[in-house]
Amino acid sequence: MPGFPPELRDSLVLFFSTLGILQLYYLSVTLFPILRTYYPYGFIVHMSVYGAEFIILYLYVKIVKRSSFSDLGFRRSRKWTRYCIVGFLLAIFHNAIDLTVSIFILGIRHGFILPLYIHIPVYFTAFLLIGVSEEGIFRGCILGGLLKRYGVTASIIFSSLLFGLYHFSYPFLLDWPSGAITITINMFHSFTAGLLLAYFYHKTGRNLLGSVSYHFSQAFFNVPYIWMEPATISFVVQPLLPQFWWLFRWAPYVLNIVEILILRKINLNE
Repeated sequence: MPGFPPELRDSLVLFFSTLGILQLYYLSVTLFPILRTYYPYGFIVHMSVYGAEFIILYLYVKIVKRSSFSDLGFRRSRKWTRYCIVGFLLAIFHNAIDLTVSIFILGIRHGFILPLYIHIPVYFTAFLLIGVSEEGIFRGCILGGLLKRYGVTASIIFSSLLFGLYHFSYPFLLDWPSGAITITINMFHSFTAGLLLAYFYHKTGRNLLGSVSYHFSQAFFNVPYIWMEPATISFVVQPLLPQFWWLFRWAPYVLNIVEILILRKINLNE
């Protein structure tokens, strides 16, 4: 389109491409009951989504932009180890508080579905793929492109908004209105996480290693235990303050903002 900024055009094309792939996964789960049992077929199809996203990332960087992953932000700069350590520690800080709230206040059940000798390598690989793909697309390509044309604040907010919308899942709308409320809350959580990851990327001089470290660590040490049904190893804790469940449910969002404030106090400049 004449006069349409290429940075904005590329951002929207990448967004709708990844969003479309994710919605195809949700559609396949709706159409094929075998995929509703997550292991093994649902998991395989789900992970293929992120494999497809990595292919999109690779084609965009190598063919469309004729660039390199180092230029995108996957580079070992002078402080790259500090970026990774800070990302890891912030993720552990987030998970320690989030898990404490979810277990002892909200009473959420935790556990492992797979035997640990399978669980650890499978999820290590899966979340590394997710971290690299999503950070490469949303922070490296989309935010990195927007920063070339627009201001820092506008670019961070817009890219984070796209990251939140990317986590839209239309099957939730079939359970109206509770499902619509659930998916809206999930997208808002992703939006606040996007703000944190985008600021991390900007703070490190557009280096992706810190945001990938946080994204991977936060998922690997948290997600399998909270968002999936427990199986062999599990336990149940009675909530201490069930009447305030709705209030403590906002803990992850508040933590994302707190972590942004912490990042502002840490020297990560090259």
